[in-house]
Amino acid sequence: TDKLFIEFLEALQAQSSDHGSLDILSSFIQCCNNTLDYMKATDAVKMSTEDEIISEIWLQGERNTWRLLLSLYQNRLRLQQEADDQGDIFMDVSETIKSVPWISEKDIVTRLFKEDNTTREYQLVVDWLEKNSADGRFDEACIQHYTDKTVAWENTLHQLHNKENSIPFGSSRPMVTKLDPDAPMRERRDLHDMDKEDEDRLLRDVFTEIRCGLLEKAQALCIHCGQNWRAATLEGWRPFHDPNYYSVSEDGELLPLEGNSNRDIWKLVVWSMTNNQKVPLYNRAVYAVFCGNLAALTEVCATWEDYLWAYLKVQVDILVEREIRSSLSRSYQPMPDEYWQNKMDLEEVFNELSACKDPNVRVEAKKPIHIVQKLIIQDKISELLDEMEVWVKGKDTSVTDSMLDQGNICNPHFLRFLSHVVLFLRVIGLCHKEHAANAVLEAYVKVLIGMREPQLVAYYVSTLPQEDQVALYAEFLQDISEPRERENCLLMAEDAGLDVETITRTVVENIRNLESTTELPDLMVHMTEVDLKKISSLDWVIHYPSQRAEAVWQANALIRHFLAAGKLEAARKTFNKDAEEGFIDWFQHFHHEKPECPALPIGEVTFTQRIAYDHKLNQYNTDLERWKIAITQLTKTVKRQLYNVLMFPEGGWLLDKVDLLETEEDSDEIHSRNQQLVNLRQLCIPKVYTKQQLQELLVKMSESVVEVMQQKKDAWGYSVTS
Repeated sequence: TDKLFIEFLEALQAQSSDHGSLDILSSFIQCCNNTLDYMKATDAVKMSTEDEIISEIWLQGERNTWRLLLSLYQNRLRLQQEADDQGDIFMDVSETIKSVPWISEKDIVTRLFKEDNTTREYQLVVDWLEKNSADGRFDEACIQHYTDKTVAWENTLHQLHNKENSIPFGSSRPMVTKLDPDAPMRERRDLHDMDKEDEDRLLRDVFTEIRCGLLEKAQALCIHCGQNWRAATLEGWRPFHDPNYYSVSEDGELLPLEGNSNRDIWKLVVWSMTNNQKVPLYNRAVYAVFCGNLAALTEVCATWEDYLWAYLKVQVDILVEREIRSSLSRSYQPMPDEYWQNKMDLEEVFNELSACKDPNVRVEAKKPIHIVQKLIIQDKISELLDEMEVWVKGKDTSVTDSMLDQGNICNPHFLRFLSHVVLFLRVIGLCHKEHAANAVLEAYVKVLIGMREPQLVAYYVSTLPQEDQVALYAEFLQDISEPRERENCLLMAEDAGLDVETITRTVVENIRNLESTTELPDLMVHMTEVDLKKISSLDWVIHYPSQRAEAVWQANALIRHFLAAGKLEAARKTFNKDAEEGFIDWFQHFHHEKPECPALPIGEVTFTQRIAYDHKLNQYNTDLERWKIAITQLTKTVKRQLYNVLMFPEGGWLLDKVDLLETEEDSDEIHSRNQQLVNLRQLCIPKVYTKQQLQELLVKMSESVVEVMQQKKDAWGYSVTS
């Protein structure tokens, strides 16, 4: 799964400005699918560990969330675009329908989904849940895997045909005497034991197919098992439509009718059946899907997704039923009050899930992935960003999930997911809480820093504010020591559009401040690993020619730091480091770029060879003159750099020209510099002017004073006038 980090980056970079923002989501989904396919292929070869199983479950949840975003925001962005282009596109569905003659139930439902955003979004979520369920059961057992195409209840039929003869496996209970579909209920008797087992298995599989949104496959399964009548009953929910009101066929024949003209009666009968506790559980659940019986439907739900599907499926059914009955003048059989009382909004639905009687569902409702999905469905983006900020800062102690460890630190893949949700919200202009978004991205960058991936760190750092970019990328560069790796990190930073000069300066300053300055009288203190790291950090500001002046400044600061700490050897090594780059330029030019004098051809020289030789000689003299000018300039540069390390030409030795403490800019740095200079003067001046020399100076001064007084002159050597 670690390859997902780079794959998500490539997906972001691949989406140019002229592509739709939703293409990013499609790329994320494809990345997750590819990884899941690989993990499943690996599972088929070897046994998965517990961590691998958890990772696979998480990745499925992430993939499903990207699907949810894609499904909902295809609709939401389209609506926003239409609203911008045409103004208010919503209208009262009933008013639109009344303007059209001979409207059918199917037409009403079609227009409802087209013009009512709430119903449409409910159905989009239902479709999303069904798709997820279908993908999650590709390897589950199916009745077709161990049952040939047969007649319904074949064991019961066989025993009824052989009443007079004993059979090897007879039923252990009183059995039905007829084989019509209503016989078990009417006679209050059971089927053959083996048929009852097969019936329960069939009903479970039929419900599973419907849960996956595969009604046609569920009907095909019924037909495969000889229950064509059951497949037909699953058609009773369809809205009625007579296409002959609108058109006729070319040959003048009537077109076939669609749906169920007595749909209200069918629905009322099915509602009554699903409330009958004597009917098998999954049989009631199958028909509860199409009549809106929430209580019967939730009896077979096991997960958070199942419950959400059941609640929203019922909400869609109620909205459709209400619209049909309010739009047509036809008289319908009334539905029970309990049916209409199941009407809820999204807030009420998710509150029901959080308070579900199943403790496992209540736990699932608190998982971060489900909280993200819930807030996306509710279109509460600001609240979602707030939740993300709480997670990445480790403030939510109520959440227990594999994506959060005991210290409440987010899993790297969870942070990757949250960060890309934030980036997508930015692309579509819905990220209105930048402080929360930046907190998520910063947490992700810190994870990437630990992975030491320059390309990833540079790109995601570039999504943060300028100040954070400098601080975080400088933090990343502090632990990079290999020259090639350093060069690659700077190259990645340039590609990402970061301020590399400010970053490199910050790196040097951060490393220089790793230890506090200590005053020691001994100038022979040995260097530590931290000291060597500080000296090596100067390479960051030597890399770019435009930062040579900065390199001298930083080297001087580091030299003062070492001298004040009594580390003379470290100061010398820093001095060599500062002049090293200038010396290398001089050395390279002096020894490797000096033009070579052309050699006179050996033997008899022809006129043509002589002309060619003279031409080369003239070119050599020209190049040599240029080389001398360049070497002179480089020599002056090296000399100036070497002197500038030790001398302060404007203010004097170990003294600045002006009191930089009065300068408002960089006050902390200037204060540190002045304090270092004070320490250096206290430490170094006594070292270069010994006590004996100071005593001799004082003796000479006292002798001079005595001589002046004897000559009756003032302190300045002038004659005293009365």
